[in-house]
Amino acid sequence: MKKKAFAALLALLLLVPSAGLAAFPYVRASCYPVYLACIAAGCDPQKTDMFLMPQGGYMEAYALSEPDLLRSQEADIVALLGGGLESFLNYLAQEGMKPMIVAGADVERIEGRILDPDEDTQPADNPYVWLSPARWGEVVHGVSAALCQLDPTNEGVYTAALAAAMEAVGRVQTAMDEQLGFFAGRQAVVMHPALAYLALDAGLDVVLTVERDPGQQPYVGDEEALLELLAPYPDAVVLVEDTAPQMLLSLPGYDVAALDVLMTGPLSGDRTAWEDAMMHNIETLADALSGAGGQ
Repeated sequence: MKKKAFAALLALLLLVPSAGLAAFPYVRASCYPVYLACIAAGCDPQKTDMFLMPQGGYMEAYALSEPDLLRSQEADIVALLGGGLESFLNYLAQEGMKPMIVAGADVERIEGRILDPDEDTQPADNPYVWLSPARWGEVVHGVSAALCQLDPTNEGVYTAALAAAMEAVGRVQTAMDEQLGFFAGRQAVVMHPALAYLALDAGLDVVLTVERDPGQQPYVGDEEALLELLAPYPDAVVLVEDTAPQMLLSLPGYDVAALDVLMTGPLSGDRTAWEDAMMHNIETLADALSGAGGQ
């Protein structure tokens, strides 16, 4: 019942008229992946930026700060991912101060973690969907559709940008199939929730997702405990962030793929940033899989 009511509220928000928007609207994204989706969907890079929220750890643990609330009021449009990534989404929706895009509200998600062991009994959905080509395409499409509704003057720009973004998704999916298809079914351990989507789309068998506390790498400084956790999966490839500490990048006995989880990056307006990062991730993962145990 709550989900239906919230869906209705989002639908109303997306119908807010675009009166008063500039030639291109000033868009404020909640985080770097949403920023990239806005750029890919045709937003003006000179009028698109992000909240100040921490761009690392578990972003869904972030409570909206007063500076970010003020920044949301300054924008023409606020863009978020949804699906549990931004804990403050309901608050902004209820305030109704600005038109709001919830780009990934309907994207299919996999099971994540229990957010609060003291209160939650069921795992939340994993909201870190952007390393899945198909899901990324849905996110960009969600931004584009909302922009066309909120800013119909520039619909042609958004439509053309969406077409280009979908071509990029197709190229990434083709590269994934061609370079990683041979390894389908191989076991994988992931150390960031975003990497679970990349592994699953690559056809890998995700046998373990190593969770962590917000803002901390898992098992840093305790290699023995981590190796004990991994022991049941001696042939698994281990997927970690490319910013992980050296201990995680060189686990003895395991092939490790250090991958870009696209949590941070420059606000350069580069419409190819997602595709470039994904192509690099695919090559890196293929190299790691080629060195991991036998098929």
